[in-house]
Amino acid sequence: MALILGGDREAEKVFVDRHLDWASAYARRCHAGDLSEDVAQEAIMKLLARPPFDPRYSSIRPYLRVVIRKKSLSARFRKRLEPLSREARLVDPRTSPSQAVARAKQLSAANKAIARLPTPQRLVVRRRAEGLSYGEIARLTGRTEASERALHQRALTKLRRQLRRFLPP
Repeated sequence: MALILGGDREAEKVFVDRHLDWASAYARRCHAGDLSEDVAQEAIMKLLARPPFDPRYSSIRPYLRVVIRKKSLSARFRKRLEPLSREARLVDPRTSPSQAVARAKQLSAANKAIARLPTPQRLVVRRRAEGLSYGEIARLTGRTEASERALHQRALTKLRRQLRRFLPP
């Protein structure tokens, strides 16, 4: 700790090299997702800027655990999943106004149907739409790949039932 307080850049670099991988892995376990490396870097930067003087922390890692958990939680709240309202990118400029209105109605109905899904199903649908594999989603949520697959299938069944008027016969 004295090395950190001394402002020695080389010692700080050694400290960061020593703890960054562990901090990133812990942030992933705290469900920070794709922000885990950012959360870990922020926690280490906070430690370097203002080291704890609490006698409970005889080691740095308990302090980092607390900071990473808090930063992971706030990162998850900051990164709310956006609704699928990207009509500008989804609508072809050559479409007629009536087709654009129909497409907007479809997107609105899809957003409402997705919002009505239970949270685990809604999250797996969104993460699959973002391009994550079932294995990646399972690592983020702490569930098995098979359960993520089953959640996704149940969600798609519910969505098909709710949106059948928009689906071709």
